[in-house]
Amino acid sequence: MKNRVAVTGLGSISSLGDSTDKFFESVCNASLDFRKIEFPEDYPDLKIYGSYIEELDPKFYLGDKNFRPLDRTARLSLIAATQAVESSKWDKEKLHTNEVGLSLGTMFCSLQSITHFDYNAQTAGVQYAKPLDFANTVINAAAGQLAIWFGLTGPNTTVTTGYTSSAQSCLQAYKTIIYDQAKALLVGGVEELSHPAVIGISRQNNLAIEKEHPLPFDKNRSGFLLGEGSFFMMLESLESCQGNKNIEAEILGGANKFDISQGKDKEQTVSTVIKTINEALAESNISADKIDFVYASANGSETFDDIEAIALSQVFENNNTPIPTTAVKSITGDLLGASGAMQAVCAIKTLQTGKLPGTPNLTDSIIDSDKISVSQQTIDIDANTGLVINIGMDGLICVMVVGKLC
Repeated sequence: MKNRVAVTGLGSISSLGDSTDKFFESVCNASLDFRKIEFPEDYPDLKIYGSYIEELDPKFYLGDKNFRPLDRTARLSLIAATQAVESSKWDKEKLHTNEVGLSLGTMFCSLQSITHFDYNAQTAGVQYAKPLDFANTVINAAAGQLAIWFGLTGPNTTVTTGYTSSAQSCLQAYKTIIYDQAKALLVGGVEELSHPAVIGISRQNNLAIEKEHPLPFDKNRSGFLLGEGSFFMMLESLESCQGNKNIEAEILGGANKFDISQGKDKEQTVSTVIKTINEALAESNISADKIDFVYASANGSETFDDIEAIALSQVFENNNTPIPTTAVKSITGDLLGASGAMQAVCAIKTLQTGKLPGTPNLTDSIIDSDKISVSQQTIDIDANTGLVINIGMDGLICVMVVGKLC
């Protein structure tokens, strides 16, 4: 018999809030925080907007400690992970006496640190390349730093699967627990809005250039805007946390697939998204008509928003009532590898509060189905289960089902 997987702690930091409650309140209030990204003089002068944290002082959140070995990505991760650990009621002694694992999803991780280290070595000379900075030039640097910080002795993985990275890390952690390979894992995602990352994404022609807000599911959409932040959950086997009164929700199931056409064959991609959703529902032992809300992956992409809209319409075509759906990236921006964890945290807050954030600025919807309901404003719903969808433009698709513990 498979273990059940409980969520016992949440942690969040972004420009919209430095705790999960503050962040979700800002999302429900549609507190848009997109600002022009300022580039150094030697970078192209691009008019790109994003949602980012202006100043990050880890001492404000974690006290006067030595943060020198941690780059910005690791600091973002540490702040959110600490919140998740503390809210799950794990203390240092419990962490050190139990084999707790870690799974971190990120698309670019320490790209800024890698770029800075290489630039200094090539322009100023290798004698100016600091050995301490070299530790942050590997993609799993943040996960390693977190393991050291918390004294974790369980399995430690960094998942870098592009846009779906943290969704995949959540699914990986879920499967690790249900098959009894670990009792508890700290799982989440992080993305730093760095200049090299912004330039790289802009060259794919997916960003909404000179736009001050994205328009997911809207006929006038022209791309997405970027965000940054870190979002974590503490996952535990339900059997091992029965004494924990702070169970936030349950991960009921999930699935992932790869679309070899990567959106170029619309019919095939739609089919792959539908198969992934149906497989996640089957894994969760739940039917489509029992899903109470959807956190869509839509971010303003001209191709993939349309694909997701068609897929959702077909998955829920036999429902008696419209399924409430939100495109939360209209508020947060696309957090790339951290998006899946962010959406999962939001879905759990929706289960707790009964509030589903709206999709602001949606005026001319592409959704041609009376089975999908997308509101501009936050709505109140009575929810027991939710669907979280993460569709990568690189072909990977990941779907999770979350629910209230029952």
